[in-house]
Amino acid sequence: MGHSELKISNHQVVLIVARRERGIALKNLLARIHCQAIIAMGLYEGLQIIIQEMPHLVLTESSLPDGDAGLLFDRLTQNSTFRNTPILVNVLRKTRKELESLAKRNFAGFFLGVSDPSLIVAKVGEVISSHCVLSPYHQDTEHCPFNQNLSLAADARILGRVGSFLVSTSPFAFDYESKWICSPCSDAQKPIKLSYGSNIAYENQRFSLFPIPAIVDKGRVWVEKLPSLGAANLISTEKVVVCYHPDVDQGECLVRSLLAYGVKGISISKFEDIKTLLLNYKGQIASLFLHELPEGYTVKRLEDQFGDIVRKYGSIFIVANGGNTDQSIGVCSIPKLYGLMTLLYRIFASLLDPKKLVAASKNLSLKGHDVVISTGAQVLGLDESGGFLRAHYPIFKGAQLGLDHVFFKNLLGAQGRIEITGSAMTDSGMWTMRFTSVAKGLSKSKYLEKVHLELEKAIERADQAETFLNQKVIP
Repeated sequence: MGHSELKISNHQVVLIVARRERGIALKNLLARIHCQAIIAMGLYEGLQIIIQEMPHLVLTESSLPDGDAGLLFDRLTQNSTFRNTPILVNVLRKTRKELESLAKRNFAGFFLGVSDPSLIVAKVGEVISSHCVLSPYHQDTEHCPFNQNLSLAADARILGRVGSFLVSTSPFAFDYESKWICSPCSDAQKPIKLSYGSNIAYENQRFSLFPIPAIVDKGRVWVEKLPSLGAANLISTEKVVVCYHPDVDQGECLVRSLLAYGVKGISISKFEDIKTLLLNYKGQIASLFLHELPEGYTVKRLEDQFGDIVRKYGSIFIVANGGNTDQSIGVCSIPKLYGLMTLLYRIFASLLDPKKLVAASKNLSLKGHDVVISTGAQVLGLDESGGFLRAHYPIFKGAQLGLDHVFFKNLLGAQGRIEITGSAMTDSGMWTMRFTSVAKGLSKSKYLEKVHLELEKAIERADQAETFLNQKVIP
């Protein structure tokens, strides 16, 4: 787990104050760093809210009408669930008695008097970063047995064909590396395996494309009968592809190969020429293929430097780095050792006009196919309201998915339903997604108890299986 999880964690803070006006002011301050704050008037109400809401941080005034910060610390540390919940104390009166009481206890931090708002925000951010980047109740599951055969599934829709591409909509941004099982909701149609995924985004619409020649299952029969969305009108023949290769001859050779397939190309050997080309060929560049990233560059740095201008002019980067990225941010990947057809799949997808594709999908009179798309994923951890997934691909915020494993069916119900609340790309090109559970009728504390119980059962089942395998005699 890394710093990317901090960006998508839903941090909740309980503010225990004597005066509501002060609580409101603090709540507005914490909103700057995307912390959800709940105001409690006094110690007794604060304890009730803490037990119910299970916050990631408690910010309390040192002296309250019905107690003090020391008593709050003692009550929480007596409870095994809350003993790791960090407490930040606002010391309003620096009396010797008050300071002595606080010094005897291991609080997460202090700030004195009515501090500068920026200092308060900085202090809260510091405490969260050092004590609960994820959650004080986080349970690491990265190496749990269920991750070995966990499947993630979501509802999707196959719209039709564009040339030799199948077009779909789903909550995923598909990547080149992952393999996906696409199961039609109709029993009359057989499942297919999807690969070599590309993504197109336009305004709030997202589409995924898969090359039909790569589908070799029996289900290809119904794929070939899909309605056409009108390839001739959707593919731009005027746009060009920029090919960056440090070796001039290799770059020119690649451009000639593309021309044989009807694709216009421009070869460059200097990486610094890219921005000039984007500005000079405004809107005329479909994609920029990078045979390799320059030394010191990562996909994330490429996005930071060129993301805005690439999106502005409707281009994308195609990078031969073997990583996994979301084309909707302007960068997609192919393997380092790529074949020409692999590159052409990506380039042809970049030549599609997203605006026209949106219009075609809305005007289509023939029905598409409702499907369920599934693939592997890894659950990194669980906490009081959900947890974190790791995958090669991002999943869009708001998507409701199913985790197909007996552990999550026991935990979340028969469907194993979760909802994605945020995603962040790590420096390695992997994606981390924050999710909340869609389990009904459980408080956070009861849900966390169930998490602990199911984890114990899962570990026990794994131990029993290992014992059985170790004892088994092979003739």
